[in-house]
Amino acid sequence: MKPPLFLLFLFTLLFVLAGMITLSGELIALAAPFLVMAIVSIMTRPAAPRLRFEHEVSPKRARQNEPLNIEVRITNQGADIPELVVSETIFEGMRVLKGTPKVLAYLPSGDSLALEYTLQASRGRYNQFLTQLALTQPLGGFEWKALHSDAVPVLVYPQAETLSPIRIHPPQTHGFAGSIPSRRGGSGLDFLTIREYQPGDSLRKINWKVSQRGNQTLYTNIFEQEQVADVGIILDARQHVNLAAGQDSIFENSVSAAASLAELFIGDGHRVSLLVYGSGKQRVFPGYGRLQQRRILDTVSAVTPVLNFALTNFDNLPVRFFAPKSQIILISPIVREDIPYIRKMVMRGYGVMLISPNPIKFIAKARGDNDSLGYRFAIAERTFMLQQLRQIGVQVVDWETGESLNSTLQRSLHTLQPNIRRGRILV
Repeated sequence: MKPPLFLLFLFTLLFVLAGMITLSGELIALAAPFLVMAIVSIMTRPAAPRLRFEHEVSPKRARQNEPLNIEVRITNQGADIPELVVSETIFEGMRVLKGTPKVLAYLPSGDSLALEYTLQASRGRYNQFLTQLALTQPLGGFEWKALHSDAVPVLVYPQAETLSPIRIHPPQTHGFAGSIPSRRGGSGLDFLTIREYQPGDSLRKINWKVSQRGNQTLYTNIFEQEQVADVGIILDARQHVNLAAGQDSIFENSVSAAASLAELFIGDGHRVSLLVYGSGKQRVFPGYGRLQQRRILDTVSAVTPVLNFALTNFDNLPVRFFAPKSQIILISPIVREDIPYIRKMVMRGYGVMLISPNPIKFIAKARGDNDSLGYRFAIAERTFMLQQLRQIGVQVVDWETGESLNSTLQRSLHTLQPNIRRGRILV
């Protein structure tokens, strides 16, 4: 019973009691209209309507902050509905750009009601849309409410930055043409060495300058073959290392970096895999091409940092998920306890690149504290920790999240030289 119906009965009772106490027929007569309205409200009480819902979302996969067009169509398959209130639930992370997710309308039997609006959504997986319904009786005495759920999965991908080509140093490459120098002769652009001319060699590859010095011997230029490699991306989703400040968080920057790197390496023809470590062990097995890129983006769009006591360090990191002698890209703020496990990766023959969002500068920027003694001690400790990793052969990129990943990579990798020779680890 809604408050209006309760008030109708209350006024009826008050006038009747007042009339009986004062012996006034006029007061008792005043109760009649309220009683009639209450009886009519009960007699015309609305029944549960028969409605058919259709939810259309376009596109089903979108980048973060790209517009999503939502259309809700409700068809009345029952009696006339004099007053229907339809309201779409806007989840956290969504923002309406155009239109309205709420409407009040009269819906005759057999007719349809369309609700259209456009919104933006933060990165995530949205599995359903909720529609709140309210059917009100004309006199306002009764109201029927319901919540309808439509399973319409929508994936919102993280923002991916366009990265310039970066040089990686995997211990082993594959026989397919790619972008990584393989130290083997073949079809390529970079000069490798020369050898004596053999029948069948292209005349355009003859090194005439060197041949003039020999005793009537021709020499052929040999170019370095460029091949593809196995690239494994590890996204650190451990809650205790991924700090947050307000709406911004280190993890969101790490997710964006993982998506950007996956697009870069897949675009270069490499075989790419993904491991999300921390909230669990979510894996995308190695693969090529656009379909593999979609699998990786589908995975990183829904992942969140979770506290898992079994995965607080890299002790349970399934490194053997990646192909032997492949290139591993570890995206992690890292702590001191992680160094021994990263050393094990290098000792097992993997090429390791660490892209480490700087948590100290991230928090210092949020607090406006970049000159205190504690800040300087923390920076010194992190610098020493990263230097230890460089000494064991890890390519380290110290990333301040306020700067673009592309500029950080280009500046860092341009000056980085591998501190490890093949088969020899510096400890």
